[in-house]
Amino acid sequence: MSKNVILFGGTFDPIHNGHLTIASHALNELKQDEVWFLIAKKPRWKRGVTPTSKRLKMLELGICDEPLFKICRYEIDQPSAKVNYTIDTVKALKKLYPDFNFTYLIGADQLDKLHLWKEIVELSNLISFACIKRPNYKLNMRNAINYNVVILNYEGPNISSSDIRQQYDKDKVPLLVHQYIINHYLFIEARIKNYMSMDRVLHTMSVAKLAKRIAKANNYDPNKAYLAAMLHDIAKEINEDVLTKIMEESYPDYVNEPVATYHQYVGEYLAINEFMIKDEEILSSIRKHCTASKDMSTLDKIIYCADKIEPTRGYDSSDLINECLNDIDLGYEIVFKENLEYLSNINRNY
Repeated sequence: MSKNVILFGGTFDPIHNGHLTIASHALNELKQDEVWFLIAKKPRWKRGVTPTSKRLKMLELGICDEPLFKICRYEIDQPSAKVNYTIDTVKALKKLYPDFNFTYLIGADQLDKLHLWKEIVELSNLISFACIKRPNYKLNMRNAINYNVVILNYEGPNISSSDIRQQYDKDKVPLLVHQYIINHYLFIEARIKNYMSMDRVLHTMSVAKLAKRIAKANNYDPNKAYLAAMLHDIAKEINEDVLTKIMEESYPDYVNEPVATYHQYVGEYLAINEFMIKDEEILSSIRKHCTASKDMSTLDKIIYCADKIEPTRGYDSSDLINECLNDIDLGYEIVFKENLEYLSNINRNY
């Protein structure tokens, strides 16, 4: 049976509402039967991509309510670690589905580079191309004419996956995708930006980088240390009235402590309720990173020390960092003592 199929290639990191709107529009305007999302296994020109298995799961969740949307696994099922070229994928699909007519959907940025695609002349003879216009992006009409690209009349939302990774907005992704992102701790770097200023973000990133180093040097899980450090200050810049309300409701036993310490408790609260953290070691390290306690775990010590001695603090902490790298237990004792002296000198009692 013959079908008219749109191939919608991309990294989908993550799949977002813009992708779905574009696919629906192209399906209707081109009067096609289905849209196949062709997820890239090893995207060219991109680094730090979310693992394929997680991108695939987000894509499955994102299109689950769209019966005419399918996932094409051809590229991700290839055993080779090499980059997949569109010409090779299209040839394989034409062989697998000889009665199907394929249209490859691209964006204006891809149209601009279309002449650089591998074997583009042969590719344009094998399939049709359709292009989605992008706001404030000039179309390369020479490429459109040379390769018979149909320009679609699309004026939908301008959303990009890179923007979501840089400044997370849950309203730009399908609900099930958002829940998956939350439950799997994805895009933490982008999500913390919604809770703090850029100066605080830079401090947090520095703490996380150092915590990961200290953890690795002390045979502790560096990824767990990194996650805990990324979340340790998420309540630092919350309004004092809001902090107090949460403290009164959720941490009444600690309300009489200095207000400056509230953020460690409310940070734990947000980690549980906004980031869905269930790991008690991570939660404990957030809850104790400001004041410490008598019963400090290895992760508690790592986060406490990394917070106090990270390089952007404005003083030479290299000796303290080395102490923690060599032995976190001894390093913690030294850092804790020096921090008490510092707090005493500035008349703080925590």
